[in-house]
Amino acid sequence: MIKKILYITIFCTAIWSQTSSLGLSGFGERMESFDASSIALGDGQFFSGNSSFVSFSSISTYWRSSLTRLCMTLQVSNNDLLSSSNLESNGDLVENHFQMFSFMFPVGENKVFSFGMNPMYRSDIVLTEQSLNFIGADNSPTGEPLAFRTTYDFSGGVSEFFTVFSMKASKHVSLGLRWSKLFGNSYYRYVLSLSDVSFTENETIEYEQNQVSFGNYKQKYSSDSYNLEIRFQKKNYEFVSSYFKTKSLKINFTPEYDLIGWIDGTDYFINNGEERYGLGFKYIINDYSGLTAEYHEMRTFDSFDFLNILDDKSPNIVSKHLGYYHSRNIRGSNRLDQVNLRFGLYSKEYQLLNSNLTDNGITLGFGIEYLNYKNSIDIALKIGNRNTEYSLIDYESYYKLVLSITSGEKWFEKRRDDI
Repeated sequence: MIKKILYITIFCTAIWSQTSSLGLSGFGERMESFDASSIALGDGQFFSGNSSFVSFSSISTYWRSSLTRLCMTLQVSNNDLLSSSNLESNGDLVENHFQMFSFMFPVGENKVFSFGMNPMYRSDIVLTEQSLNFIGADNSPTGEPLAFRTTYDFSGGVSEFFTVFSMKASKHVSLGLRWSKLFGNSYYRYVLSLSDVSFTENETIEYEQNQVSFGNYKQKYSSDSYNLEIRFQKKNYEFVSSYFKTKSLKINFTPEYDLIGWIDGTDYFINNGEERYGLGFKYIINDYSGLTAEYHEMRTFDSFDFLNILDDKSPNIVSKHLGYYHSRNIRGSNRLDQVNLRFGLYSKEYQLLNSNLTDNGITLGFGIEYLNYKNSIDIALKIGNRNTEYSLIDYESYYKLVLSITSGEKWFEKRRDDI
């Protein structure tokens, strides 16, 4: 089964783009959670609501699995963009991309090692000036009236290769340590279309394209990050605390212009790296259901002017999440073991330079575990609405469908009481 999952992963990453349309500024959208079971619980990270209580977005839970596991996550998203009267975008953007690939295996009793890859920031957005801009004959270098329009294009982002060590430190305490290597490229392009303006005998305006100029800018990223997560569980209560920090981000900036070609790259450093805090709480109602609550705060990278299409900083994010799960064992089935249902609410605030973007939504999820709990399929649907005073773009609504598939081979037996 693991081989089949690996083949599916390679196939999907080959044919599906790995980008996001939410390129508000700088690096693009921050990819915060990767496990569909956690996303279904109010777009959270720390909890899953499955039989093993393992979430691939929460490194302090990895030790709970006694299996050698392969996991992949895919996302399908639709973003209905509304722009101001000055710009137009791609409109409805339906995108599919690979979200995470992870391989984990036990290295001792209640100790697990894992490695994998996931996107950290992603963007793929095209903005075009909707109306022409005019230069009068008295200000034109040719002495004739001119019209021009500009198109902006930003794509790519930062990715992570990570390694994780997770362990049960004592009866009630578990922890996870993660190191990541940050890498990736992004591309920013502008195209300026210049046209001559003339008038016919019946005084209608005609345009004749005169010149097209462009600039291509390539950014290459490099850095490291560290994540520490501590979990405390006693009786029906579970508490989680997480801290994430990156080192300074190195950006190699290489421009290309239509008249002179590529210019030698220049290295820049963003010394204020990303920093993220998270708190989580779970109350276990009974053996089949529970409630979850999370709070996250992230301070993102500072940004250089050449990273910004919209002349704004990358937003800091403050978010709150609530979730509920209910599981049911399937008796009398030779293959299907358990069905998991999930529901959640979330509220996020993206703090921009001059305004804040509010993001509220709901999540729904469904999952099955089968073949003696060694395999699982989880689906999460995330539906949200963004309102903002941002001067150039409004994001009216979106949905995301996330699919996580895991497959495992038994290493040793782990009792539910040990978890």
